[in-house]
Amino acid sequence: MRLADIINNSSIFTDENFSVEQMVSIANRAISRINAECKTLFPFYTDTTTEYTAIPAVWQYDMISPYLSYGVKMNDSSLSEANMYLDDFYKALNLFKDRIGS
Repeated sequence: MRLADIINNSSIFTDENFSVEQMVSIANRAISRINAECKTLFPFYTDTTTEYTAIPAVWQYDMISPYLSYGVKMNDSSLSEANMYLDDFYKALNLFKDRIGS
């Protein structure tokens, strides 16, 4: 899965466009949260076009896309929308934690 595909998905929901650098930064913040919560060491995204295989594609869509949307909506001060996306992220993250075990 490429980060560019996840960014496109997030952009559909948020109707916003951010720079590539901003989106990579937000996505890596999501990876950081995943690593902290799951006690994992998934690598950060380095760009938007390289195939990222450390996390299965379905989980990337379920976790990274809502986190990107959260970051975008936080930036434009749409707090209720941002919180909705953050809730989606944590629901997916908790399910991910349950599925990967310890």
